[in-house]
Amino acid sequence: MGSVGLITYMRTDSIRINQKAEEKAEEFIYENYGKEYLKINVSKKKSEAIKKNSKKNVQDAHEAIRPTNIKITPKEASKYLDSESSKLYELIWQRFIASQMSAAIYDQTL
Repeated sequence: MGSVGLITYMRTDSIRINQKAEEKAEEFIYENYGKEYLKINVSKKKSEAIKKNSKKNVQDAHEAIRPTNIKITPKEASKYLDSESSKLYELIWQRFIASQMSAAIYDQTL
């Protein structure tokens, strides 16, 4: 397969996500976790929130840091990465997937 870039541009503080990446994440979540874990499509609300919460010093030339291919799981990537890089990729992958899933529901008793 050769060399592959695993993440998008890593020197950004943008929270913008490419629509195709969102669609691929939605597909992955549906196939691997089930439809109850899909986030309701809130692109319009999301873009309004981004505008509202944008900082003047945010460098938005690049989208948020995310995996370039959601199907390259941390387990698969770890075969080719050293320990530190593997941990970092796992963090980025998990955070991106979580950001595209429905909100967690906690059950607690008092």
